[in-house]
Amino acid sequence: MKTFTISSLPDTSASMDVFLREAEYEFVNHRSRPCVLVIPGGGYRFVAPREGEPVALAFVRAGYQACVLHYSVRTTDDAPILGDTPLREAGAAIRYIRDHATEWGIDPNKITVCGGSAGGHLAGSIGVFGSNPTRVPGAEDGKCQPNAMVLCYPVISSGCKAHSDSFGNLSGHWDVCPERDPWSLEKHISETTCPAFIWAPVLDACVPVENSLLMATAMQEKGILYELHLYSKGWHGICLADGEVGAPVPEVATWFPMCLNWLNGIGVGPGY
Repeated sequence: MKTFTISSLPDTSASMDVFLREAEYEFVNHRSRPCVLVIPGGGYRFVAPREGEPVALAFVRAGYQACVLHYSVRTTDDAPILGDTPLREAGAAIRYIRDHATEWGIDPNKITVCGGSAGGHLAGSIGVFGSNPTRVPGAEDGKCQPNAMVLCYPVISSGCKAHSDSFGNLSGHWDVCPERDPWSLEKHISETTCPAFIWAPVLDACVPVENSLLMATAMQEKGILYELHLYSKGWHGICLADGEVGAPVPEVATWFPMCLNWLNGIGVGPGY
């Protein structure tokens, strides 16, 4: 495996770690692999390591190429409000992956984003707005839009079930108000939204499970393909739910193989 870091994505302050399976003669059927862009959470305040490299390596073991996005966050109370900066960085990362697809052994039509918590919000944001040039400059050519998204206990809604800090760091408003609506994903589902695999623990004490339900309901109403799994066990940030992240809950760990099966089923996985 080859690993390296893109220290600065074009026209952004974001960086990206890259994990590539190298093409060998034994892998003749996998010269061009699907790719997952992993987007860790952290409330738009930090980028959580437990939701980055461990998830990327799990996808690598499953036959994917993988990248981890280190996007702009608001680390202190006096730092500037983020606005659409993380969204534009996610779009730049997907474009960069597609621009280097041949070099990196990636199928440019099999790009998935995977994020947990606020990383799930950012993954969902690029899945919703990735074709919208008013939110993601240059997006009209389709190169910023993922083919699928995996949303793990995601932040979705800016309403009464919001994770307020995430929307505050994006909008500058910590109370429910119309100014937060541009980042409330369930309000913006359209025919260009990509398919989603969504899962969450029902007892999540940080991001209410209603966020996942609102996303699934909005996708159902618009006829967008999705799969939703809710778990009676687990907690916020449980990630892979295995020993790698110090949270071995076998019942919840089933999300990952089910996700792999779903990605294969919609044609964006490696096929095995």
